[in-house]
Amino acid sequence: MTIGAGFVCPDGVVLAADTKESFQDDSHTYVNKIVVDRHFLSNKLRPKTEAAYFAIAGSGSGPLVNHVINRIKLIFHECATQDISVFRDALVELMPQLYESPAFRNYPCSDMVELMTQFIVVMRPDSSKASVFEINSSVVEEIPHGVTIIGHGTMRETADELQAMNLGMWDSTVAALYLISEAKRHYSSVGGVTHIYSIPHYGPHMIPPEGEQIFDQGAKEVLFGRLRKWHHELVMLAASIVITDEVYKSQMAVFQEDHQRIRDDFMAIEKRDRERIQREQSYRARKFVEALNEQQDTPNKTPDV
Repeated sequence: MTIGAGFVCPDGVVLAADTKESFQDDSHTYVNKIVVDRHFLSNKLRPKTEAAYFAIAGSGSGPLVNHVINRIKLIFHECATQDISVFRDALVELMPQLYESPAFRNYPCSDMVELMTQFIVVMRPDSSKASVFEINSSVVEEIPHGVTIIGHGTMRETADELQAMNLGMWDSTVAALYLISEAKRHYSSVGGVTHIYSIPHYGPHMIPPEGEQIFDQGAKEVLFGRLRKWHHELVMLAASIVITDEVYKSQMAVFQEDHQRIRDDFMAIEKRDRERIQREQSYRARKFVEALNEQQDTPNKTPDV
C-alpha cells in the first residue's frame, strides 16, 4: 500500500511518497508515484519560475489511479491561468463524474472497496500560491494548512505531531522523509526510496520547483534510527526513580555530544548533495554552451554541383 504525505507550509507545499508497489500475489516492484507537470503560456517566453505547476500522488488500483491522474492533468492545463477556485470547482465536479463513468462501473472487481482511490493533488496556478487537495474517491477537500496523508492513515498520529511544529517548506522535506521512513519501519507494504517534490509560493525568493529523490536517504534514515534510540533512553532517564541526579546529568552530557555529532552528519550529507547538484548544473550549462557554440561555428555549406 502506498503512503503519500502533503505538507502545507507558509512558504510553499511539499508532496512525498514511497515507491513500493505491491500486487495481489504478494509480489512487488518500485515505481515513481509522484506525477508532475507544468504549464507555460503559448507564444510567450517565460522563465520556468513563472510557470503553473502540478504534482499528484495516488493510492489504489493502478489502472484506476492512472486513469484519474490523466483526467486531472487535463483540467490542470485548462485552469492553469485562472484562479485556484476554478481548478477546485472543476476537481469537485470531475470526481463524481468519474465514479459514474463506464470506466469505473465496468471495472472488474469483487468488492466495491477495490474501486476506492485516494490522491493528494498540489496545484499552483499562474502567478498564485500553491494549494493542496485531498481526494477520497469522489470526495474532494482542500487542505488549508497542516499535513494530510493517503494510504497508511495509521501514520496520522505522527503527522499530527509534525503538524504542530508549524514547519517551513525546507524543514518539511526532512519531516516528510522522516514520516515515510517511520512508515517503512512499521509496514512491509511501504518501501523503496522516498520521492519528495516541493513547490514554493510566488515571492521574491521563489526558485523553480524541482522534483527530487532524496539522495543519501539511507544514511539519513540511519541517523533517524540513532535519534530514535536516544528518544527511548531519554524517556527512561526522565521517568526512572532509581537513576541518581549525577547519572542523569552524566547521560544528558553524553546525549548532547552525540546529538551534535548526528547534526554534523546531517550537515555533511546536505553539503555533499549541494556540491553534487552544483556539479550537475555546471555540467549541463557547459554542454549547453558548447552546443550553442558548435551551432554558431558550423557555416551553412552549399552543396557541390
